[in-house]
Amino acid sequence: MLKYIKRLEYKADKIEFLGKDSKTVAEFTSKFSDTLKFKGVCEVHGDFKFYRDIWIYNGERLRLKRTADVNTGVEFYDNEGIRKFVIVFDNNDIISLFNSELAASVWKVNDAELILYTRDIKPYADNTHDLGSSSSRWANVYAVNVVTGDVKFDNKWKITEYDEDGKLIDGLRVLNTKGEEVLRITNEGVWFKGEKIA
Repeated sequence: MLKYIKRLEYKADKIEFLGKDSKTVAEFTSKFSDTLKFKGVCEVHGDFKFYRDIWIYNGERLRLKRTADVNTGVEFYDNEGIRKFVIVFDNNDIISLFNSELAASVWKVNDAELILYTRDIKPYADNTHDLGSSSSRWANVYAVNVVTGDVKFDNKWKITEYDEDGKLIDGLRVLNTKGEEVLRITNEGVWFKGEKIA
């Protein structure tokens, strides 16, 4: 059993176990396959660097443990060795995603909520994804401004900003369950079932 490992480095042709003084405790230099297997628990105190993929099988987990007053986390680097993002598990039991300089938190999550700080939530492509569904709905939505197109209701009624030909109008139309116009409001007036009333 190896004890007091400060850092483990896994490179293309060798594995190095570095002790407290950063000197090599053990080293494997023979060629091996892409698969590196550990049995049992391997504890590393300090940096744990891999230059290839990490695979976890059979329901096992990669565990990060912090002490009572010290944060732990994972850093992400690009192919030039520049740090881009950091995930931190702090001593308040909060997981945070930071930018490369640790200057601005992108989001934080604990056992009660997810908080966004400096980023927006966007779908990958326009008009292709839903937020919730008919059977998994959000309870309440609180917003300062809601910018939307058509508004559809559970009873199949609809408020739209388009005319019968799909052209944007300077007003709103209320349609019933059959898609028939019941009310139209524009700068020119108000129509109820096709009859101008104002």
